[in-house]
Amino acid sequence: MTPEPVAEEAAARPAARKRRQYVLFGVLIFLVVLREPVEFETGLRKSLGAEVPDQAFLDAAMERSAGRFERIVRGLWGTGKIAHRQEAMKLVGFRMSQQQATTLGRYRAFVEVGLGDRDSSVREAAMNLLVRVERSLATPHLLAQLDDSDHHLRVLAMWHLRHLGVTNALPLIAEQLRESNPELVYESAHWLQRVTGVDHGMRGELVSRRLLLSPTRPAHTLTNFQVARKSALVWWENNRA
Repeated sequence: MTPEPVAEEAAARPAARKRRQYVLFGVLIFLVVLREPVEFETGLRKSLGAEVPDQAFLDAAMERSAGRFERIVRGLWGTGKIAHRQEAMKLVGFRMSQQQATTLGRYRAFVEVGLGDRDSSVREAAMNLLVRVERSLATPHLLAQLDDSDHHLRVLAMWHLRHLGVTNALPLIAEQLRESNPELVYESAHWLQRVTGVDHGMRGELVSRRLLLSPTRPAHTLTNFQVARKSALVWWENNRA
């Protein structure tokens, strides 16, 4: 080998070494940039596959990137699992509070579906969220909730309707007086008393949890409760259109 090729080869080695270094550096940068999204997708897939979502993972993921909020909410909602839908409602409610939102925007569809969810806790979360953010649009949905299979949600709907000042709910409210659940009857009579100004004698102590659960509930308390219910029913029969 002549001296010239040897010299050329020796001169080319540093350049080749530098190119390899650039390639390795580029690969490292690519791996660093790619690792976080891959970890997120892997963690989200694992969380969505579990019966209960990984709260720590969700919190950390959204803390690192606000843009992943919708991806997480849609993922949770799409599984159909009760715990996941509960978490999705909670996350949307938290975001609405942060933004002091006056409209549900793209999340309204979730809330409207949530109002008819098979789980009562999801229905309750959806109802409360709707009233808190979009009070002016809540009335029709609250009226529909008066037919809910969960008595607690009917009571909650009546409470919201009363505080929203809705007076055209009287027929549906009065129908609750015929129910067997004492809390439903109480809220119905109390609603009528507050809205119409007619006192039927329904008081909170007549249906307090302590008395409802007591096997030795005083006879006069039950009597007073029934008298108040009958008074409200008679008033409604005489005054409804």
